Amino acid sequence: MSLTWLAKIPGAGVSHSTSADDIAIYTPTGCAFKVDGHNGWRLVAQASNSEPQTQPAPVVDPESFRVRSVMFDVPRNILLCHKTLRGWIAADETHLALEDVVYISQQPYKHGTPPNDVSPVRFYSRMCHAKVGFCPFPDDNAFDGHLREIEKFTIRVLLPGQPATHKPTQRNLHRQRERGRGQKLPITRGRLAFEIYEEINEILGPSGLLHVDGQDVPLDDLFLLDVRCVSKGSVQPTLAYLPRLALSTS
Repeated sequence: MSLTWLAKIPGAGVSHSTSADDIAIYTPTGCAFKVDGHNGWRLVAQASNSEPQTQPAPVVDPESFRVRSVMFDVPRNILLCHKTLRGWIAADETHLALEDVVYISQQPYKHGTPPNDVSPVRFYSRMCHAKVGFCPFPDDNAFDGHLREIEKFTIRVLLPGQPATHKPTQRNLHRQRERGRGQKLPITRGRLAFEIYEEINEILGPSGLLHVDGQDVPLDDLFLLDVRCVSKGSVQPTLAYLPRLALSTS
């Protein structure tokens, strides 16, 4: 059922090897849905900070999903399409698999022994989406381990040709609840994606271009693959670009 419906979306990038079991929909509230036979889409995971749901009914109509929901081909790490006010449309990253991108080499940040209690935060998101906090599970907590306990962290981006004068901004790992009541909440995945975008934007300056491999890549066209804890209070993003989106300088 799902693939028949998905095939009607122009450019949605479904391959002949894709099966219904490969497809997942992630909603802005951090829920994940998979195909449930002929009955529609059933909830299979939800954000750790959301209200638990018991035996939810299947979602029969894909159009009933909220705006900013995204659909992934999970095994191939491909974003197929996303829900807009105009309905489901093919995503800019259609046909983008990990083997298509070029990793951007950074100098590894080293300060003491890297902690082993913080899991990598995986995104596979384009920066034009990250800057508005648009990513899978945007409202889920970003970090586990000790980064849920400390107050501040620093984003270490060490790009090729980066100005030596750049000083990274120390950022908050928690945010106030609405109206400032109660215990502070940990930073979300969506907020972390935005903070990564902001840090890189400060580095690149007014041009908004990263010169790499003889090409100029606009900030919005970079890809945020994941974020890893590299010291007690520092994280470093893994970045990549798609050659066809780069601007040739030759």
